[in-house]
Amino acid sequence: MALSAGCRPGLKTAHPLPGSELQYGVGYATGLSPADPGAPGRIEDSLGINVTIAAITQWHENTLRPVASQTQMITVLPASTAVAAVPRLMRRASVGVIQSRAQFWSQIAVKGSEAPLFVEKLHGILPDGIDAVIRIAEKPTSDSGAIRTLEIHVRRRSATGGPEPNVPAIRLRRISLEVSLVATGHLKQTAGPEADDSEKPQGPSGPGGTGMLTTETIALAPQDMQEQDRLAFVLPSPFDVDGLVGFAALIEVQPPPPEGTAEAATYAASWKQCRDKLLAAAGTGDDRPPFDAGRRGIEDALRLLASPTHRQRALVYLAQETGAPLFADVTLSATDTVVDRLANAVTNEWSGSTFETATLGWRLERTAYQLLIKLLSADQTSPDLEAVVIRHAGEVGRHPSVLQEMVSEATSIEDLRQRLLLENFIYLEDISPAARTRAFEWLAARDQAPQGYDPLASLKERRNVLNRILQEQP
Repeated sequence: MALSAGCRPGLKTAHPLPGSELQYGVGYATGLSPADPGAPGRIEDSLGINVTIAAITQWHENTLRPVASQTQMITVLPASTAVAAVPRLMRRASVGVIQSRAQFWSQIAVKGSEAPLFVEKLHGILPDGIDAVIRIAEKPTSDSGAIRTLEIHVRRRSATGGPEPNVPAIRLRRISLEVSLVATGHLKQTAGPEADDSEKPQGPSGPGGTGMLTTETIALAPQDMQEQDRLAFVLPSPFDVDGLVGFAALIEVQPPPPEGTAEAATYAASWKQCRDKLLAAAGTGDDRPPFDAGRRGIEDALRLLASPTHRQRALVYLAQETGAPLFADVTLSATDTVVDRLANAVTNEWSGSTFETATLGWRLERTAYQLLIKLLSADQTSPDLEAVVIRHAGEVGRHPSVLQEMVSEATSIEDLRQRLLLENFIYLEDISPAARTRAFEWLAARDQAPQGYDPLASLKERRNVLNRILQEQP
């Protein structure tokens, strides 16, 4: 279950400018079923973040890229509209990595005007395995019910997409950030990219006839940053505030301050405060989990598998979110009939039960392998799917019975990967030149091929190389 806790309880809203009546803060949310649901990791693996938010009263041209060109998936709640092709609440949003802070703010400033902007500065940390959530929200009242919010979820990952073991964060010179935008408000009447923000929101006559607030979550492509880069946003406002059209936000990621300084003491206090609040939230017993963009998107995608219109997109989203590469390739390469079978298999496995997100990727990958094995055994695969299974399993992919045994015995994606490496190494001694070549090329693509081996060399030459490799092993 996802947990969240704010780390900035004092929120100043006394300034009379547009945007000053809102609340601003940095909070934290755990990811999908981490091993320690209340811990932000080690302080030495954390990074500091400085966030500057400016409320803007007029749109200006900027050099950032539109969100629509960087979107991996959009989910919308209520779930009746759970997957969308284009953003609506965030249709005018733009995001980008920049180097010049001054240039960005000059693009946001109102030309020829001395009118001040409302600016809020926030500070927080970016722990390992934890989302930092920059949040702007209405002040709740006793009768307000749901409130409008705007959130930026940021999570650090290595530039290659996976954690770098035993490498302190302060030594990283390049980072990659996973970013999601979450907006809660009323949908506009039209969704055109050039639509005017003066459009009236949907009322009771809109979809569903309820006029309820809609939550739109946009998962963006990873944002790669060098040491001196900054992450910039220009986001439309979901709030009903006169004169406010949106926000400009700048996020700077920094290593922890040197030990023994006053800044280091403040940093350590912030880290401890966040850890304590996350641990306290884990023990509250509250049955209402806070909003978690990642898990909620997965839940919506699982529900959408029953929809022929959204089925393929939902399957691809599941694969991307859980690290199931074969599952993704099968979904993109297969016919509609095979995609339907894959969706039905996934639906049947999770029907009426809650899923464990920590192992979701492996379960999806195993489902894809099992379906491919059935198609291979019945000689029902297309050339595209045959190429997919060979790319992921090597020569083993041409032998359904061997692949079935390995998938059945494997306990994780990494376990299966090691079994495939060993089995393809064995195929280097196969009597078939084609089999040896496929196994060798698969191993070479993963930098695991034995040096000096030629799959088309003589038997004596091949065995000499393999024997040398075996003798060199400890």
